Amino acid sequence: MVKNARRIVWEKKDFLKHGIVLFFEYLVLMSLIFVAIVIRNNGFENFNIFFSKQENIKGVVFSGIAVALLIIVTFIYFYNINGDFIYKISNQFMIYAIITVSVIANYAFGLVNIYLRPISLCCLLMLF
Repeated sequence: MVKNARRIVWEKKDFLKHGIVLFFEYLVLMSLIFVAIVIRNNGFENFNIFFSKQENIKGVVFSGIAVALLIIVTFIYFYNINGDFIYKISNQFMIYAIITVSVIANYAFGLVNIYLRPISLCCLLMLF
């Protein structure tokens, strides 16, 4: 038996409230995680030296763009597939928490051995 499927109608304020604000909050969180990783790898003394090299700045910008695109694509995917699910801020937070845990797990396992990284962990957790 099929339920009466009524989608929640998104308004402009909903996109601002549910999408854009949470996107920038999450981007700040991922930036803090990245800074923590840089400090852990290089120490406080070499923090300025790390960001003075051109290739490191390119890597930081590339990583930031990649994370931003990952967030945007995930939001658009869930909006098109099930807009009612992504409408709740708690569900958006759960999805972004899965991405965060996946990034931290990849970094932590990469410290031990590069081949231990659970690359598909994020995709598998979001699929189910």
